[in-house]
Amino acid sequence: MTIQIFEETLRDGLQSCNFSNLSIEDKKNIIILFDRLGIEACNLGFINSSVRENDEIIELISFIKSKQLRIEPYVICRMKTSDLEEVNCISKKLEIKISSLLYIGVSRKRMYIEGWDEIYIYDAIFKVLNFAKDHEMQVSIALEDSTRMDEKFLKKIISLINDFPVYSIALADTLGISDYEQTLKLVSFVKKRLRGNIIIEWHGHNDLGLAVSNSLAAIKGGAKRIHTCMLGIGERCGNTSTEQLLINLYMKNELSSNIHMKELRKIVKLLQNKLKIDIPKNYPCFGEYSFFTCAGTHGAAIYKENILDDNRISVFTPYIPQVLGRTMEVGVNRTSGEGNIKYLNSKYSLGLDEKKIKNILEYVKCNNLFFNEKEFVHFVKS
Repeated sequence: MTIQIFEETLRDGLQSCNFSNLSIEDKKNIIILFDRLGIEACNLGFINSSVRENDEIIELISFIKSKQLRIEPYVICRMKTSDLEEVNCISKKLEIKISSLLYIGVSRKRMYIEGWDEIYIYDAIFKVLNFAKDHEMQVSIALEDSTRMDEKFLKKIISLINDFPVYSIALADTLGISDYEQTLKLVSFVKKRLRGNIIIEWHGHNDLGLAVSNSLAAIKGGAKRIHTCMLGIGERCGNTSTEQLLINLYMKNELSSNIHMKELRKIVKLLQNKLKIDIPKNYPCFGEYSFFTCAGTHGAAIYKENILDDNRISVFTPYIPQVLGRTMEVGVNRTSGEGNIKYLNSKYSLGLDEKKIKNILEYVKCNNLFFNEKEFVHFVKS
């Protein structure tokens, strides 16, 4: 089963308070990179949240059309026909299909503070689905906070959706409270009751650190499209990380053949530069230490791997770093052994003999020093 990626960086990702300053040109560059990466769909923003937002959405959709990009433009709308009317007008004006993600809160807590009941929500969904059907619009129904939704009410909504030409139903773990088993149970529950070609989408947050795990559970349960953000950015603790989900799919041999993993690094660098994101050094995929070790036993094995000159082995990385355009790196500290220095000696042609290697290692251990590769080369040459 091919899993589709629905990229939310330009919408949910920018809801994080200090990440909202991307220019329209920045967004265009990111969209181009998403397209090269092989992302299937991208959320461009909220319809009718402001005049500026609508203008930017129009410009971005026009850009996608003019560049003939494969990526599918999406917008998010309230569960209101007025928002769909705006999308329909833009679609006709630009002569391009625009898919809409229509959302409404469905948890008991949200219903209580808004003064909504089940009839109100049911009717709101019914009205927009009728409008979409009459105007031949592609829509998806997103149930915000669906991990806290009443099960009987969820059944009613599924039955309603089944009567319309809906593209998908998006289940949202809006507060990141679900776990693997709960996610699997929810998605399987919905999958069993959907009819026709309606697919399931999963939108997860990372408040309990389980966004990627839950997304994998959603896939196992039958979800075909997963919402993600680059570097896991987003509201509060962020969203499912695009790169972490993709590398997991790669490891499970479930990655779409359309995905070109090396493009991820370009997007990361652009976002780092524009949003001033500080990536933790131990962050998976693109942290400074993702493919770095100082451990002596590991350094010795990597040195032996280097002698074999076969980078398919990746003896102490979970996958080949080159998949992401990176390489294995070895440092030196008090936990290191001679193998670390032998590896660096070979890699950088430092000309160290056995005696010098032993002396340097002893010096490092006695003085509790630490060197990454560049620092070690500078230390030796100086």
